[in-house]
Amino acid sequence: MMIQVTFNDLKQKEVINMCDCKRLGYITDACIDLECGKILSFTVRECSGIIPGKGEEYTVQWEDIKKIGDDIIFVELCYVPAPPPPPKKKFFQK
Repeated sequence: MMIQVTFNDLKQKEVINMCDCKRLGYITDACIDLECGKILSFTVRECSGIIPGKGEEYTVQWEDIKKIGDDIIFVELCYVPAPPPPPKKKFFQK
């Protein structure tokens, strides 16, 4: 039995990261391989803040999707935060 869903249906589902329980936002775009007809990744934009569409943007690979529910998409994006920048060198004048 094949279960089908439209892109509009997917755009209505909130994307949640299972690694840190962060609400990532909603799907805004998809990258599709036209030769084999498979979805490669989704673009998810955070919808928090005063100005809509100005939130952080994430790329979610198809392999990172763990469960698509009735109103939520669970993904697993376990990323290591970037290390802090090195301290700035201070130059002293004599």
